[in-house]
This record gives sequence, structure tokens and C-alpha cells, in this order.
Amino acid sequence: MEFKEFYQKYRRMCESYKNCKGCPRDYKGCLDFGVELNELDELENDVEQWIKEHPQRTRLQDFREKYPNAEVYPDGQPVICCARLGYRKYCGRSFDDNHEGFKACFNCWNMPR
Repeated sequence: MEFKEFYQKYRRMCESYKNCKGCPRDYKGCLDFGVELNELDELENDVEQWIKEHPQRTRLQDFREKYPNAEVYPDGQPVICCARLGYRKYCGRSFDDNHEGFKACFNCWNMPR
């Protein structure tokens, strides 16, 4: 695994635990507090296992869980923009009342939340 890819996964795991409380590494050593070279393989395995157990959810998954009865287009995309709900700060698209104006939102809804 490339370091950049590993580091992104590591940061996601690390940021999910406040002050390391409950972290599966249990202070065994990590990039933030020091890890020995001979422990890097174990760290990588622990991160990969955590990623498998905690798949990243999309904005759409989060929205559908919170609002199961919300109005959606036939393709399953909500009729409201992510920005209007606070999933992102700014969209920049002009909103109209037809689905055509929201087709570009498909990628936005399917981004990690």
C-alpha cells in the first residue's frame, strides 16, 4: 500500500477516537506518538482491519438513514441539494425546479460524509 493511501486511512481511524480512548491500537504505538520500525506491519494490519470494519459512509447513506421518507427522484437522488442541508458549505450551482439541474449533484451525494 502506498504511504499516502495508508496515511489517509490511518488519519480516519485515528480521528474517530478522541484522545485515543477506545482505539484498537491501545497505545501500542502509532504515528502520532511513535512507532518502532518493526511495528509498522502490525500498525498497517490494524488500520486495514479497522477500515474493513468501519466502511466510510456517503452523504446519501447518511441522509437516507435520517430521512427515510424524504422525496427522491426515480434514480434515488434526493430532490434537495447537499449544501442546503449543511453537508457542504457551498455548492455554486443555480437551483431550478427540474431534475436536470441536480444531475451534477449525484457525485456530491455519493461523496464520503
